[in-house]
Amino acid sequence: MVFKINIGTKSGKTYKLEAEAPLIIGKKINEKIKGEEINSDLKDYEFEISGASDSSGFPAIKDVEGVGLKKVLLTYGRGMKKHIPLSN
Repeated sequence: MVFKINIGTKSGKTYKLEAEAPLIIGKKINEKIKGEEINSDLKDYEFEISGASDSSGFPAIKDVEGVGLKKVLLTYGRGMKKHIPLSN
């Protein structure tokens, strides 16, 4: 399985790469992984998983366990936007 990986730096620069990385499967948000698990060129680095999305583009939420779509009761904040009525 090919993963599309975005690596961000503290300066704001983002590097994008696609890699076969079977060792990423099963990792959770906020887990740290070694760079060599992604690519042999990244062996001196350590990365933290800060987000993910599935093939349909749905974002992963840290508090929801498991694989697949879930129905979750959300409050305004993560994943929801307040409806602002238009004034005439």
